[in-house]
Amino acid sequence: MANKDLAGQSQPLLSIVVAAHNAQDTIERCLGSVVDQHDANVELVVVDDGSTDDTGDLADACAREHDNVRVIHQPNAGANAARMVGIEACSGSWLLLLDADDWHDPQALSTLRAHMHEPYDVICFPVRKVYDDGRVLEEPARSEKTNARGMAELILEPEGPYQGYMTNKCVRMEAVRQAGGLDTHYRYCEDEEWWLRVAATLERERGANTCVRILEDFLYNYLQAKTGMRRSSLLDVDKSARDAIVALVENTWPDLAYLAYERHALWQNRVVVAALKARSRSKRDVLARVVVPAYRKELYRHNDVRQRTKVKTAVLGVVGDFCAARGRRHGQSR
Repeated sequence: MANKDLAGQSQPLLSIVVAAHNAQDTIERCLGSVVDQHDANVELVVVDDGSTDDTGDLADACAREHDNVRVIHQPNAGANAARMVGIEACSGSWLLLLDADDWHDPQALSTLRAHMHEPYDVICFPVRKVYDDGRVLEEPARSEKTNARGMAELILEPEGPYQGYMTNKCVRMEAVRQAGGLDTHYRYCEDEEWWLRVAATLERERGANTCVRILEDFLYNYLQAKTGMRRSSLLDVDKSARDAIVALVENTWPDLAYLAYERHALWQNRVVVAALKARSRSKRDVLARVVVPAYRKELYRHNDVRQRTKVKTAVLGVVGDFCAARGRRHGQSR
């Protein structure tokens, strides 16, 4: 199907971008969660990122039925590249990202729109996690107003329903243009890096005038078992996004740097756990050489003793077990 031209229509208030790759099992639920809200102030831009299943056809069918839906077909380029194509095609004053295997609550758009006429730069809302076995997790949420620094704290939270999710923040398009595009080279933590970059841009451009609204309404359903465009192996991912996050926070909010260090350490912890499960001895050995020095470098840069203790408790025990296991293996091989 040819790409639909929405240029003749009135400018929408909100643009929603869905990047989809081989999501035929979930794309109808995803798109339906938007179009079924019948909001004339919303445009929906779907980027079919080289799908080899029926994703593109299903998206085209939705576009034929709804004038505010546009589908762009392209060769596979990856999630962030597809999102950027969608963002460039948007004409709304606000931007909201939606993943092809997730879906919005029925009241999501009306709730967000009620706040878009207020002087907010970003509207954040909590994520409801939905598991394959039917379990649903709603972690404690809160309602408050904050600034760019408060947004950074929210993104760097080690747990909770907000954090750095790509899809639970509605942002003015002006801030998106100023912050620059998503980095297409990152395969892990790219969401945190981009949203922190948006927050840093707001800090620089608007300073104390930045206003971020945090909602307690669970408007987003996040499918915890991810397929399609997401979830690369922890063992095969580089840490360049993590390093970028640490540098960005250090330069913009030095007093929040300890949170970035903690996030970096906890990410390393997940890598170590993955390494312990790896069957490849070469991967285990490489991680042993890389991970342990990273801990030495990062953990002791904390200014807050309590945070240092918390990180050491969560991480060093795993590293110690890892190193001890390697020592036992080497001892047995002699």
